[in-house]
Amino acid sequence: MQGGIMQLPAQALAKTGGAAYWHPVFGAADCDATVAAVTARGGAVRMGPEDAEGVGRLAVCTDPAGAEFVVLTPAESEG
Repeated sequence: MQGGIMQLPAQALAKTGGAAYWHPVFGAADCDATVAAVTARGGAVRMGPEDAEGVGRLAVCTDPAGAEFVVLTPAESEG
């Protein structure tokens, strides 16, 4: 389990009126295949899938009720 906090200016949180929010992140062996399963079951994609350097391939999705979550295939660690 990992956790993190990212500080953002209020204007970056326009959809929440400047209020903080959180995204649960679910690990996936294949981000694109998982996103396809999400959309096939009534969910939607808000962003991605895309590659984030040093992080991995990720997408921000919503479930059929509109709750947001992230699907992440972690980047291969070097070393």
